Amino acid sequence: MVSIKKITIYGFKSFGPRRNIIDIPRGFTVITGPNGGGKSNVIDAVRFALGELSPHSLRVSRLSELIYESNGSKSSYARVSVVFDNTDRGIPIDADEVTVTRRLMQSGESVYQVNGKSVSRMDLLAILSAANIKPSGYNIISQGAVLGIAETSPEELRKLIEEIAGTAEYDRRKEEALEQLDQAERNIAVARAGTAEVKQRVRQLELEKTQLIRRSILERELYALRAEKLRRSIVELESEMERILRSEEEFQKRKAELEEELSRLASHRASLLEQMAVLENQLSESEKKERELGAMMESNRLGLERIKTMIRSEGTRLSSTRRQLLELASQELNAERRIEELRQSIAELSQRMEKNTARLSLIEEEYEKLQSRRSELSERIRELDEEVARRKNENEKLRRKILERERELEIRGGRLASLAEKLEEKKNRLSEVIDGIASLENALSNYQESLRQSLEEKDKVEELISDASGKIETHRTELERLSRLLGEVSKLIIEGRAKINPDSSYGRQVVDIISSNMSDEVIGVLSDLFKPPRGLEALYLMILKDRLNTLVVRRNSVAAALALAAAEVGVALSVISVEGNFSCPGDGCLACMAETMSADGLRALHIAMKGARLLRDKQGFRTGEPAISINGAYWDGGGFLASLGEVNITQKAIDAINELMIVEESLKTRINEHESIIKNLQKTIENLRTEKLELETRINALKEKIKLDEKTLKAIREEKLKLEEAIKLMVKESEMLREERERIKSDIEELSKSLPKEDTIEIMNRKELIEQLEALNKSLNNYSEIRSELLSEKKATAQRIEEFTSELKKLEHMLEELSERRILLENASNELKKNVMNYAGRFREELYRQRELLEEVQANSKVISTLKEQVATIRSRLDEVNNKLESLRGLISEVDNQLQGIKLSKMELTMRRNSLEEKLREIPLQNEGDLVCLDQDIRDEIYMRLEEELNTMGPVNQLAAMQYVELVANYKHRSFRIAELEKERREILRVIEMIDSEKQELFLTTMKKISDGFGYFFNRLTGGEAWLELTDPEKPNDSGVEMIVKFVGKSPRSSRSVSGGEKSVAAVSL
Repeated sequence: MVSIKKITIYGFKSFGPRRNIIDIPRGFTVITGPNGGGKSNVIDAVRFALGELSPHSLRVSRLSELIYESNGSKSSYARVSVVFDNTDRGIPIDADEVTVTRRLMQSGESVYQVNGKSVSRMDLLAILSAANIKPSGYNIISQGAVLGIAETSPEELRKLIEEIAGTAEYDRRKEEALEQLDQAERNIAVARAGTAEVKQRVRQLELEKTQLIRRSILERELYALRAEKLRRSIVELESEMERILRSEEEFQKRKAELEEELSRLASHRASLLEQMAVLENQLSESEKKERELGAMMESNRLGLERIKTMIRSEGTRLSSTRRQLLELASQELNAERRIEELRQSIAELSQRMEKNTARLSLIEEEYEKLQSRRSELSERIRELDEEVARRKNENEKLRRKILERERELEIRGGRLASLAEKLEEKKNRLSEVIDGIASLENALSNYQESLRQSLEEKDKVEELISDASGKIETHRTELERLSRLLGEVSKLIIEGRAKINPDSSYGRQVVDIISSNMSDEVIGVLSDLFKPPRGLEALYLMILKDRLNTLVVRRNSVAAALALAAAEVGVALSVISVEGNFSCPGDGCLACMAETMSADGLRALHIAMKGARLLRDKQGFRTGEPAISINGAYWDGGGFLASLGEVNITQKAIDAINELMIVEESLKTRINEHESIIKNLQKTIENLRTEKLELETRINALKEKIKLDEKTLKAIREEKLKLEEAIKLMVKESEMLREERERIKSDIEELSKSLPKEDTIEIMNRKELIEQLEALNKSLNNYSEIRSELLSEKKATAQRIEEFTSELKKLEHMLEELSERRILLENASNELKKNVMNYAGRFREELYRQRELLEEVQANSKVISTLKEQVATIRSRLDEVNNKLESLRGLISEVDNQLQGIKLSKMELTMRRNSLEEKLREIPLQNEGDLVCLDQDIRDEIYMRLEEELNTMGPVNQLAAMQYVELVANYKHRSFRIAELEKERREILRVIEMIDSEKQELFLTTMKKISDGFGYFFNRLTGGEAWLELTDPEKPNDSGVEMIVKFVGKSPRSSRSVSGGEKSVAAVSL
């Protein structure tokens, strides 16, 4: 093991500008000396030479203080050299001695050398670390650190052993492996995500391949069915043209009378409007004046608030200044009291110091007398010693011979004891090895049995994985079939809805954005607020059309604002306000027949449908009552008629879509069931794969353990043979040493008999003189202690006087500063009082002005109130006239509606016939299809379904087959790549496990060596036993390390639970 042989110090701390050489032999070396003699500086010098950079660790504030300095003169540099014994080549340099030198300049720069060659600090640390030498490591235990080691926690002691063992490289390798594992897992996740997308695209291409085949099957029967249906519709329209020509002359006469009364009321209304305009102008001028006065009052109020704020601010500052004045007065009083106390204390201390000086003079006179007496006794003892020395010189040769033989005897005894101790150790070790062999053989058998069981479990898990994979493929095949059916059904539903209700997604997006930003004012979208009665869905769809996406709001003002904003930006938007007027026709009301979600939804539906009612059978249209026939003829109640389109056909399409939606829900349920089963099976496979991976890991670990145990068993058996041979040699050597000891004892006895006896009288005289000298020394020591106490007390008294004097000066200076501050604060207080009085005067003036404005406002309010009463009276009379006008206009409108009703009915029938004939002409000539022979209801149903399916198919992908082949190849390649990544991940896991195993082996080996050494030195110091053990042997990679000590006659305990002295012994041994 590397050890220090010599230390050379120059100009370092207390070592002056000359070479100081300290030889350190092998073994236990002690450096002694008084406090402050520089013992600790030797340890600091070693740390310094090894590359320590922390001034704190070297007990200085900065590195330049390490250079020797005395009486103002400072060395130009400090240099320390440490010579290491490197015979075992622990330091990677081919030399028996390695000299490390460090020189520190006054500039703070350091120069490092190894065997005379300059190196950098990093190179030096790298060279020394090979021998586990570090400037701040545990090669050097600083003062006070021993108990810290004894009381260290198990976790900290483990870190210490790991640092000594050098496991940091394994931690670094494991961290790199973990980073690689993380990257591999990310790569696997990315590859799986890409593969899933490719797989989804493959399924999509399979669906697209079937589209072209489906389209060709649909087009044969459609045209013949369409032509036959249109002919039947035309025949039904020729029987409704002869009912309305009765009372036209009476309606014309009634209309003339009503128009005359309307003219008279209009003239009276114009007169009232002129009077109202004059009053409103006067009211407007009064309100304008009221606003001006209000603005003046608000301005005046703000001025008052500002003045109040200034008064409060100045008042606060005035209060703060007064508090500061009181605090200053209190501080001045306290300072004056302290000054008086300090002056009294200084006077008392001065008297005490004079008494101590007088007493010290007497002690020193007596001390000089005792020293003179001690010199005389010392001279007499010296003369007597010279005489005794002459006589003893003759016997010295004999004693040397005896000592030499005794030394030989002691060497033989030490060697014999050492051999006995080693022999006992070898026997103990042999016993441990025999036990270890038995234990290893038993463990090896257990590992082999566990390996067999794990292999069987692995085979079972693989069978379960194979079974689950087969089930997944079966369910996936069924899931793909159901998904294709669901896709076809969903497309039929979407295309049917698109045909019935053209896409208005943009308008819906606009409405949704407004709803999300004005949730308090917006009730919702009209289509979301009601549900049509079953069987009338098509009629409601035809009536409302674009109004389905109408936004419903609570107030007219909000509706107007939204409409204006949309018009400005050019966005199409319709809005309904539930504040608007609406009417309910009662029986047959379409709005009331629908299922609405709220009262606001019902109001909105009434407004959208304009109070229309449903006409069934042969009910007729009536003036003033909007209505819709069951076949889709719309009447607005005032003269406008329109056909809403093919309501019956649309209703059948909606019914077919509802049936398809039921089928769609059924398919989704079955798909969810299969997906759930697949998901559960995949989870089962994942768990089985995890279990398989754990089994493989366990199998690999068992194989490694079996291999390691077989290797260890072989090594232990070889060690057993070597121990048995060594024990035989030690027994033989012990017998030879005992024979030599007997011969040496015989020689010592013969030499002892020839020694003469000493002169007893001279010895007795010398003892008396020595006793007298010792008594004098005791007296001198007593006087010296008294003298030291008096000097210490004198010094302390002088120091306290100096401290009190310094404090007295500071307090006097502080009194002067406090007086100056008090004068400044008094001046500031007077100025603040003046400011507060000025602001109070301004506040009174502004308050008076505010009262004048208030009186003027009250007078103007009375005028406004009078004008408003007059305007209200005229407005009431005007409302009565307007009501009469509106009633007359309503009567006239009813007459006109009755006249227009006949014309609209004829027009509606003509338009419907023309429309059907035009559609019949548009159909190209076709041969009659195979379906014409079926019943009428069945033909209509089949026609609607075939037409919807054809329209929903859209364009067909002609390249689907080729794309499918290419994409399948890509999918196989990606799957192979995932398998490779999984293999790479398993390899990384194996490397991590190997690193953990190697780190554990290195740690346990190092811990064993330290434990053996710890036990050896503890036994030599106390005769007891000590060792290191893991706090949790089941977790050797994470467990802490505990120091266990067993003193003689005591039970084993942790070093942290023993007494302070026992802790120190344990720490020194470690």
